[in-house]
Amino acid sequence: MVDDSTPGATKLMIGESFLDVDTDTASNYITTETTKLKTLLTKYETELKNIETRQNELKKSLYARFGKSINLEE
Repeated sequence: MVDDSTPGATKLMIGESFLDVDTDTASNYITTETTKLKTLLTKYETELKNIETRQNELKKSLYARFGKSINLEE
């Protein structure tokens, strides 16, 4: 959040608090947090793909064993 009444004064919201920081600090914080979140997103997407692959393997195994007497679809 940029305060236009005072040149260069920027408010950075962390949690429920606003901190007065300069524009460079706010920009660096945003860049750092964006990088962290992108890394975390990539990790979770990879984990999701692994879980879906394992789920499909288990479904094949169960359908091979029990045939159409079970329903595993949601």
